[in-house]
Amino acid sequence: MLAVLRELNASGRTIVLITHDQEVAEAASRQIHLRDGRVVG
Repeated sequence: MLAVLRELNASGRTIVLITHDQEVAEAASRQIHLRDGRVVG
């Protein structure tokens, strides 16, 4: 599944992926973390 998302992103599409799995999150070029509904460092 991550390979498909990478292909789509490489073709210019924006991908928003929400996960609790740190290994999956590390596949992203950018991460935004939330805690209690707020963006944190």
